[in-house]
Amino acid sequence: MNITIKEGVDGARNAKGIAVIIDVLRAATVASYLLDKGVTSIHPVATPEEAFDFKMKDEEVLLVGENKGIKIDGFDIGNSPSVIKTLNNLDGKKVVHRSSTGTQGLVNSTNANQIIFGSFVSAQAILDFLKASQSEDITFVPMYALEDQLFAEYMVSKLKGETHSSLEEVKAKLEQHEWILNSFLNPQNDNFPEDDFHLALEVDTFNFFPIIKDGKIVKSN
Repeated sequence: MNITIKEGVDGARNAKGIAVIIDVLRAATVASYLLDKGVTSIHPVATPEEAFDFKMKDEEVLLVGENKGIKIDGFDIGNSPSVIKTLNNLDGKKVVHRSSTGTQGLVNSTNANQIIFGSFVSAQAILDFLKASQSEDITFVPMYALEDQLFAEYMVSKLKGETHSSLEEVKAKLEQHEWILNSFLNPQNDNFPEDDFHLALEVDTFNFFPIIKDGKIVKSN
């Protein structure tokens, strides 16, 4: 089993075998929460314009996402797991999801055989799937941020049976990161709820993970 870490959009384009696109804060976490709320499928797109085109064809589609972390004007829901957690009307809905980093990785993973959207909330389910897959190549693709890199390193260590920093240490490191302090841990910054940070750093909230099938994100089971 050849396990590699390749960063960002270029990493996604060069990913082979099973690609695990990582966007902990917040797109991959959001996808998991949407699916848990009964959303049947999520169509990832690169641009807001693509999302609006979907909406023109089907008014029932929900638009979810952000640009530079801020909810896009005209979208139904922002990129916030804490907001999605409170919603009760998503059962059976179809979603179009656009984010600044996570969905960019998904749509650019054109050389991968399978594509998983990875975050801490589905870590063990992803590990179990990868161990059973017998894939020759597994590519972890952290989408630039520190938390994504730390998640990739954590997953690689688990697959290889190596020791790794505890998740408490990972969270402590992130809590001291300047960007996190200025966004999610800044009470004055309403675009980045602190609850999003804590929800995204919870491990194994779900026993499934988001996976791409026929171009759409669905539940792994």
